[in-house]
Amino acid sequence: MKKFLFLALALGLTLSLSAQYKSSMLKQANHIAPALSVSNIDLPVIVGELPQNNNVSNPKSITDDPVSSISRYDVQTNDAVDRRVFLYPDLTVGTGMTWSQQDAAWTDRGTGYNYFDGTAFGPLPTARVETIRTGWPCYLPFGANGELVVSHEAAGNLVLNTRPNKGTGTWTQQILPNALPSGVPVMLWPRAMTNGTNRTNIHIIALTEPVANGGIVFNGIDGALMYCRSLDGGVTFSPWTQIPGTTSTDYTMFGGDSYSFAEPRG
Repeated sequence: MKKFLFLALALGLTLSLSAQYKSSMLKQANHIAPALSVSNIDLPVIVGELPQNNNVSNPKSITDDPVSSISRYDVQTNDAVDRRVFLYPDLTVGTGMTWSQQDAAWTDRGTGYNYFDGTAFGPLPTARVETIRTGWPCYLPFGANGELVVSHEAAGNLVLNTRPNKGTGTWTQQILPNALPSGVPVMLWPRAMTNGTNRTNIHIIALTEPVANGGIVFNGIDGALMYCRSLDGGVTFSPWTQIPGTTSTDYTMFGGDSYSFAEPRG
């Protein structure tokens, strides 16, 4: 009888201490995160059955990615990437990249272009789109069925290449006809978009050459972000202007490729 009473007393003491410990732990938890509530947590919802097996076998034709271009010029961007690939409604694809076949100097540098006709890419490019040394192309749809490439050249302004039918034909090249901003020797690292009827409106942003690259401080900014556009298919372009919200009131500098350009709406 004494043994039974002792056992019961010990069990009661253990349960009491356990309850106090749990109560203490709950108080500490509530003190740390009093606002925690399961009703405020968005839990994932799993619909359907989880797979019952792990298929690790695929045909090589599925796992191999298609190659559109191979370049020996490694610096495709200093920061954010620009538009280099466009998927058309008919499921064809146009691509561009900063391309060169040289291991140094890269005097042949320019836009390496290729086109996916819905079945396969064409042969790897062996020459640039432009007739002069360029870099940092933006590839875009242009016109009813055409395409456009905007790139920069080290000598000054931006270079525009267009052709009326994507995937085929001769490119037409021009240097942007608008004047460079006053005192600015070079515009670099463009981003471009097309929109409007048949995508004949061309919008371009680019950077004035920073001091570290041989440029100047423009309107109080070391590397000023500028904008221009054409509403007549590239025949004429508006003067370069600083984008509101990016003046010296807001920034002291912009680095190369430290910006992106979403397609304008409306």
